[in-house]
Amino acid sequence: MKRLFRAGFAFFALVAVLVLAPAAFAQDTTFGLSDSDFALWSGANATSAAFSTLTLDFTADLSVAGIEGANVAANLVGSAAIDTAGAFSLLVTGDINDGTQTQAVNFEVRLVDDMIYVNLGDGSGWQGGKAEEAMSGFSSAFAAGSGLPVDPAALASGDLSGLMGNEDVMNAMAGLASLNPSSFIAITRSDADGLAQFNINLSIADLLQQPAVGGLLGSQMGGGTEMTEAEMQQMGAMLGMMFGGAVLSFDQYVDTSTSLVERGVVTINLPLDAMGMGEGAGINLVFDIDLTSYNQPVTVEAPAEFTPIPSGS
Repeated sequence: MKRLFRAGFAFFALVAVLVLAPAAFAQDTTFGLSDSDFALWSGANATSAAFSTLTLDFTADLSVAGIEGANVAANLVGSAAIDTAGAFSLLVTGDINDGTQTQAVNFEVRLVDDMIYVNLGDGSGWQGGKAEEAMSGFSSAFAAGSGLPVDPAALASGDLSGLMGNEDVMNAMAGLASLNPSSFIAITRSDADGLAQFNINLSIADLLQQPAVGGLLGSQMGGGTEMTEAEMQQMGAMLGMMFGGAVLSFDQYVDTSTSLVERGVVTINLPLDAMGMGEGAGINLVFDIDLTSYNQPVTVEAPAEFTPIPSGS
């Protein structure tokens, strides 16, 4: 199970990169767009990513069904403010139902002057501590408990030794350079509400059948046993059939007058029937984000009172 988790983590990390930043893998392709539409889309992403401050609102609707002990329905609403000079705030409300009870969600996070403050909304008030220490402890604990091949905290600090020391992972990552994104990513444009809408659609089935992806997954599932190229292709084809009905798309809405991305919607529909989990089993997620303001003053204040974050939390 741990190998499967490691492979799944590696694959969906790859998917996230490919869906959210396909321009980085352009390789002289426009993914089906005209030259002018591709220039608008790629230019808007570059302009938007260069923000100094940003405010946003979002909703997230998640459902997990047909998985024993893991049926979940979550409806969340949130807002955030980001200042690249070193300030951040996040407020999330909503509810999560695990099939037996509904749990209210109401938490807030603030990052100010290298300090992080958290309020879980449970009446305990604000807790705070050095941001670097808190994030390092969380990342290390996550890596230790998940069995990932590298420590996320080390990667975040620029230490690539854990990754560089894993020959299988390095070989597989090198193989990703041979990916042809246009064979599994397509982008189309339409107009909606005065904005240019770009739909980025990734075919999981086609991606899984890429030899380089088979190598990446094989490096995480092989457990030290080298997989032949034929075995990698066979595994990719099998996984491609299992996830043939999956939908993973990202819609971006661009204001053509400012060349800024005003909205983004991530849609994931992952049927799990083929994995023997029963009819109707699957994971569905819709994450809708409105980018409400670019490069306008934002204020993030430290709470007036807080208690130290407990060691090991």
